Amino acid sequence: MPRRRTPLPLLPLTFSVNVALEAGATRGALRNQSLLAPFHGVRSSVSAPPGVESTREQALRAARLILPRLRAGEAISHTSALLIHGCPLRVAPDLHVTAQPPFTRTRARGVHGHEWDSPTPIAIINGVPVAFPETALLQSAPTLPLIEQVVAIDHLVRPRGFAGRVPALTSAESLNTSVQGFRGRGARTLRIAVELARVGAESRMETLTRLMLHAFGLADSFELQGELVDTDGRIGRFDLVNRARMTIVEFDGDQHRTSKAQYEKDIWRLDRARAAGYRVIRLRSADVVHHPREAATRVALALGVGLRPHPLAKSLLAQPT
Repeated sequence: MPRRRTPLPLLPLTFSVNVALEAGATRGALRNQSLLAPFHGVRSSVSAPPGVESTREQALRAARLILPRLRAGEAISHTSALLIHGCPLRVAPDLHVTAQPPFTRTRARGVHGHEWDSPTPIAIINGVPVAFPETALLQSAPTLPLIEQVVAIDHLVRPRGFAGRVPALTSAESLNTSVQGFRGRGARTLRIAVELARVGAESRMETLTRLMLHAFGLADSFELQGELVDTDGRIGRFDLVNRARMTIVEFDGDQHRTSKAQYEKDIWRLDRARAAGYRVIRLRSADVVHHPREAATRVALALGVGLRPHPLAKSLLAQPT
């Protein structure tokens, strides 16, 4: 007659082995193959969900799995924290955890442990302790490429919600003050990133489009999220607008095609802009990532100017993956 499995006591979906033992679980029950062991001393009944997770969802899931091991004052940090704050970065999905005094850095397979020199405030996001956005950005400076730093800053300083009524995660002024006072590794690159960042980019690709134009000396010719009107009223808001040269640059993302309502709205908006005399240049991700010079040349011709490559042009162009 097969042995009956001892059921587990009532526990969270992810729990520490010590807590389970104290609650009456047996070590045999904790070896049940239905339980995951993501980290030493941690068990979980949560598996990866079906379908594609966003980078933020991946970071949050990893953070929840390490949660039972975190000590007082420890928090998810560095690029892991930036991802949880919603920054649309292209970085390795490594889990970073930072300890505060008197604890030393955590040591666990699959975790990068760090230490803060002094007590630092933390935020709680979906039950997970996370470094504040500005702190996470400074922590990530030594390893995060310039282009990813700008993507992160653009996201952090962007007002959100309908008509930007929800405040940004941090202000450009506050972030600039923190960066100017930073003396750690990567400080010089981070200061350049702050200078390149702008309030108004609403997606990763909008930031990359602007940086591509900056690489060829064209970005300063445009205002971000420019509102246009005609004699009949409001035409709409556009990614990049040069009013003097009557030129619009729009990044054409997949959502513009997969959503019928968005697609029809875009057609109406762009037709009205053309009727008002504006030249519209629509760029796709392939233009920005794979053919940046050709894309910049199209914009330069519309503006009637030449290309003026930036000294850091190579660092400002997205790399094909």
